[in-house]
Amino acid sequence: DAGAALERDHLQRAEKLWQQNQLSGALGELDAALLVLPENTQLQRRRTWYRELIDRRIAGQCQRVVQIVDGRIEADTLNRQA
Repeated sequence: DAGAALERDHLQRAEKLWQQNQLSGALGELDAALLVLPENTQLQRRRTWYRELIDRRIAGQCQRVVQIVDGRIEADTLNRQA
């Protein structure tokens, strides 16, 4: 089936980009695939999963903690990987 082969090809390319830490490229690959195969649930699920992982990473990098230093409160941004 041509649709299944196209799906597999796009998923493989997206996964390769993701593994190379080219996150926006991976999402772009899935977006391009969904233009051709808009009803494909496998592509939709993978795009949703990647988007959630990116959002978690951003949230983890921007998380703020409050420390008490010399009796006053000081906010410090944690730069850590999610």
